Amino acid sequence: MTLPLPSCRAHGPGLDCAALVGRRSVRLASGTDRCLMVDAEPPYEGYDMGDWGRIEVLPADTGSAFDAHLGEPVLAIRDECEQMTGRMALELDFPSGTVRCESYGGELIVRAVLTDAP
Repeated sequence: MTLPLPSCRAHGPGLDCAALVGRRSVRLASGTDRCLMVDAEPPYEGYDMGDWGRIEVLPADTGSAFDAHLGEPVLAIRDECEQMTGRMALELDFPSGTVRCESYGGELIVRAVLTDAP
């Protein structure tokens, strides 16, 4: 008997990581339940949440871990899941390096992965 993959109770299992290989555009967000949400679509427009205010979607500041890889295709992906919350981390390999994205305490953390290669 196979067990179902861990998935977020609010957002479901999310996108299969294999669908991101070869993509040049990936949307990432940290869910309110602390899961890591991943989508193979460009960022959406800002939207109004009524009494809770407005969500603005803006370009990332310069200095993002993705800067060195803009326009490059995703070569490979590794994700980490927890049984109760689903996907918590994702590493994306590009021709020129790797970026790790994780949800920690409801915050989206994105950083370059340094290798020991000369």
